[in-house]
Amino acid sequence: MPQPIFPSGHKFPQPLFYQGVNICRNGSQITTKLSPFLGMFSPNNGVNLERIIQLYPIKSCANLNEMYYNMALNYLYARQKRNVTNKIAEKVKELLIKDSLLTIEYQSINNGKWNHFMSQPHIGYTSWNDPPKNIMPQVYYIKNDDEPKPGICLEYQEDYWPENKIIPQLPEFDNYNNQSYYIEIFNQGEVPFKYKIYTNDDFIRLSEKENTISEQNKIYVSIDWDNAPSGKYNSELDISIDDKVLKIILPINKFIIPDNFKGFVESNGYVSIEASNFNNAFNSENISWITIPEIGRTGNGITLFPVTIRNINNENKLPRVEYNIYFKDTGKFKVYFYLSPTLNYYNTPKGLCFSAWINDEKPSVICMHENDIGLDWKYPLWWNNAVSNNIRIYEIMINVKKAGINKLNVGGIDGGIVIQKIVIDTGNLKNSYSGPSECIKY
Repeated sequence: MPQPIFPSGHKFPQPLFYQGVNICRNGSQITTKLSPFLGMFSPNNGVNLERIIQLYPIKSCANLNEMYYNMALNYLYARQKRNVTNKIAEKVKELLIKDSLLTIEYQSINNGKWNHFMSQPHIGYTSWNDPPKNIMPQVYYIKNDDEPKPGICLEYQEDYWPENKIIPQLPEFDNYNNQSYYIEIFNQGEVPFKYKIYTNDDFIRLSEKENTISEQNKIYVSIDWDNAPSGKYNSELDISIDDKVLKIILPINKFIIPDNFKGFVESNGYVSIEASNFNNAFNSENISWITIPEIGRTGNGITLFPVTIRNINNENKLPRVEYNIYFKDTGKFKVYFYLSPTLNYYNTPKGLCFSAWINDEKPSVICMHENDIGLDWKYPLWWNNAVSNNIRIYEIMINVKKAGINKLNVGGIDGGIVIQKIVIDTGNLKNSYSGPSECIKY
């Protein structure tokens, strides 16, 4: 089931990270897939379990996430003065109305037998508790000039041209992650314009090279790796609109890793791993790592079993999981662990702990509750954030002393900790709600 997302000001969800699209697509796909099968469980007594138990919360949650995604797009497009800004604002209103219609449909089932079961307000949260009524999200309307006014932005970037005077550059392409990035050309005016794209190298692939822009269009850029040069190389492309040309840099990195490597390859300044996709698990006779399906915001989670395990203090016997990672460069990098927000149910000063280390370095111990100030029932900030975000993120620093293959280890100390995701910032990690998508695993 799609998880409802708690919007935080203008930052939900980061539309530049595709996460809003993925969240909305996930809800739509689940609804489509389940609809034909749920009717099989509906008895013939007039009670429609399809809508009551399963389909309503899925459809409602998917609609809610789509509404918040379009709200974020409206904020972004208004800042960039796009002529579709007002259209997106109207889309938000449509989805708010759809939410109320879904609720009315549910409450009318079986002559209103379950009336008001789903009447709790759920739109307009500013804290963990519900607002007194559903509140229409703030949206922006703008006035566009009656002339062609082209704008260009790149994937993962909110800055746009011509406002930004720095030469634009797409994220790095590499032959193992085989990325495809987009360039978006949009109109700030009401009159269409034409564009053409010219490349310096034949191995640059474009989804299209020319078109007419009335509103906006994405052009996807990828690399023909069979014909690309080895090593690091900067290619270029030029976008021509009327008598103006914008040059865009395309950094390319074609390298070779050993054929027998099994693990994750650094991508564009970060490594992102779903915790359940470890390469090896080292368990003891009575303690093991298990996977909890779909508990995470983006996938599964892992935890020690049995959950009553406490204070494993022998480093040589720690049950651990191991992740093979190919780093392109050396350096000191931050590692972020995305954990389910388990409470300090033993009520100890440091709470629940686990450890992590790179290669044969000394383990760093991370204790979930060491810095929690204030009792949870008094609603301190850490508790509010854990409840609203359904995640707690902890960080350590690792020192990668050699480029190439390295091993990240995660060791268990206490049960009850659920690790969902691991993200390593190697120099270009972007802020996002759910963290970057997982790197390709070989």
